[in-house]
Parts: sequence; C-alpha cells; structure tokens
Amino acid sequence: MKIRFLLIFLVTILAIYMNFINKHEIMKFSSQTERALKTLQSRQEVNQDLLSVNSKLLARDRIKKLASEELNMIFAESTPLNIRRDDNNRYKLIDFFVPTAEALNR
Repeated sequence: MKIRFLLIFLVTILAIYMNFINKHEIMKFSSQTERALKTLQSRQEVNQDLLSVNSKLLARDRIKKLASEELNMIFAESTPLNIRRDDNNRYKLIDFFVPTAEALNR
C-alpha cells in the first residue's frame, strides 16, 4: 500500500513538474517569436525606405539632370545609330538600344 501511494505521489509530482516546464518553454518561445516579429517588422520598414530611396536615385530625370549638370553630357533626342560594314562590304545601321533592329536591315 505504501509503495502504491508513493508511486502515485511521484507520478503526480512529475506531472506537475512537467506542466511547469512546458509552460516555461511556451513562454520562452512566445517571447522569442515576439522579438523575431518585431525585428522582421523593423527590417521591412528599413527595406521600404531603402526601396524608396533607390527608386528616387534611379529616376531617369534625376540621372539626366546629374549627367548634364555635373558631367556636361547631353541627352540625344533620338536613338543613336551607327553604321558598320558587314563581311560583304554592305553598310548596316546598328541600333545599340534595340539590337533586334539590326535583324531588320539584313
């Protein structure tokens, strides 16, 4: 009888101990998840800011303005074309911005 009572007592104590360990683990992982979510949210905000800055820096008008003001470059009104000779000494127009246009001249 004493052994059975002792066994029931130990099983009860073990169940209570395991319950507290599980609660502790749940709270620990919950706080880690909250920290990870806050980190993710802050990095997403930084990413949005960087994307905004990047799109401003890559704006075509800004690049044209900087090229003309700081490098004294001019922007061509039409697509630049070059003329070259092929193997048969025929002249061809080459469009560097649209390479498929060269196929139209063959």
